[in-house]
Amino acid sequence: MDNIEVRQLHEQLVNTSILRQQLALLEAFLVKRLAIFQKKHSKFQIVHNVITEMRNEDFCDNIQDVAFRYGISSRYLQKLFLEYTRLTPKLYHKINRFQKSIILTSNKEESLTSIAYQSGYFDQSHFVRDFKFFTGVVPSAFDAADSTVVLAGR
Repeated sequence: MDNIEVRQLHEQLVNTSILRQQLALLEAFLVKRLAIFQKKHSKFQIVHNVITEMRNEDFCDNIQDVAFRYGISSRYLQKLFLEYTRLTPKLYHKINRFQKSIILTSNKEESLTSIAYQSGYFDQSHFVRDFKFFTGVVPSAFDAADSTVVLAGR
């Protein structure tokens, strides 16, 4: 809450001796605060819903399609995402795919191509590039036993 608004409300309440007017001032103040909260909650809910979509196994939409579903522009969605997560939707999606891949890679039971597709990559080369970006090594050289990255992904 803005301290100036609270001080103004306090001053108005002190200067008004009629209870009905004091209650009207309080009600107007609280309704205004509620409207602000509801607007913020609505924005947060959009980001939460998009994150939930991105975590689905079959998510492969681009940001324009996602924004369209929520009736907003892709630029506004990116702005909301940055405001609430400090990440762009693209980077969040990249991190989410990597988290899936690191768990599969640490099991060493499947081929890199299979892991790439299961993690949402279009091909193995994109998977290897992202893997190296996040870990500093290619997947075939990755040793889960020596890494704290796997613990963070679980």
